[in-house]
Amino acid sequence: SAEEDNAVFQLYGEVEGSWTPLIGADEGDDTTEWQDILPDGGTGQFKIIVGPTRGNATYYLQTEFQ
Repeated sequence: SAEEDNAVFQLYGEVEGSWTPLIGADEGDDTTEWQDILPDGGTGQFKIIVGPTRGNATYYLQTEFQ
């Protein structure tokens, strides 16, 4: 969550040396929440990129894996 509702993120998984966006969390999706099953395959490495939609963004990032 962001104090001014101006932070979004992208979520990528590494597959064969390349970072592939996860469905619903790609650049341009303006994702603020994402809940799904992480895909199998690849290296098991994931990265989250957080950025502002305008100006600077102060945000809180919570992750949970079950």
